[in-house]
Amino acid sequence: MTTNIEGKVVLITGGGTGLGAETARMLALRGAKIAIAARRRGKLDEVASNISASGGKAKAYELDVAKRTSSRRS
Repeated sequence: MTTNIEGKVVLITGGGTGLGAETARMLALRGAKIAIAARRRGKLDEVASNISASGGKAKAYELDVAKRTSSRRS
C-alpha cells in the first residue's frame, strides 16, 4: 500500500480545532492540499493561515454538516 499523499486534496471536517486541526497540519506538511471545514470561521482561518505560513496549501470553508443547505453554499 502506498502512503504518498503529496498533491492530493484532503477535506477535513472539524478542522478548526483539536484533532482535526492537527491532522490538517500534519497532512499539509506531507504535501497534501487541505480544505478544512467547520462551523466557526475564525478558527478555520487561523489554521489555514498557519498552514500557508509554513509553506503548505490550505483553504477554509464554513460548514455545518448537520445542515444540508450549508454544504450547497460552499
